[in-house]
Formats: sequence, structure tokens, C-alpha cells
Amino acid sequence: NIVDYFSLTIQLLISMGILFELPVVLLLLGKLGVIRQELLIKFRPQAYLGLAILAAFLTPTPDAFTMCLVLGPLILLYELSVCLVKWVVQ
Repeated sequence: NIVDYFSLTIQLLISMGILFELPVVLLLLGKLGVIRQELLIKFRPQAYLGLAILAAFLTPTPDAFTMCLVLGPLILLYELSVCLVKWVVQ
């Protein structure tokens, strides 16, 4: 059904667009002094778990492959955020 296809596409685009703001939010929090790089590194396992759960909810299919396709960029964005916070705080 074309309506279902467009609904799914728009849902994925909006949710991934919001998630790609993660580095901006963490960078702003780092600049304000709310978080530090050490804090992001300390809670990295919990962040990865949270990102995995979020990726599981965002994927349209229940298979692990699609979830990993969504999780990969999320982890890269988190690690980019850690580097950006270190760069801004210094």
C-alpha cells in the first residue's frame, strides 16, 4: 500500500533527523558545562544499550540486521559527540 510506504518513510526520516541532532545537543551541553568527556566515556556502555533499545524501536522490521544498520550510525554519532565535547571544553 502506497500510504503505508509513505507513512513508514516519513516516520523513519523524522526519527533519524531528530537522532542526528545528538552531537549538537551534547556539544551544547558540553559548552554549558553540564557534561564532560569523562562522563560520556564513563557511561558509554549504558549509552550503547540505550541506543540499541532506541534502534530496536525505530526499525520497521523485527530482524537484528536492520537494527544494526540503524545502530551503527547512532554509535558513530555518539563517539563523534564525545570527541566534539572534548574539543569544545578544552
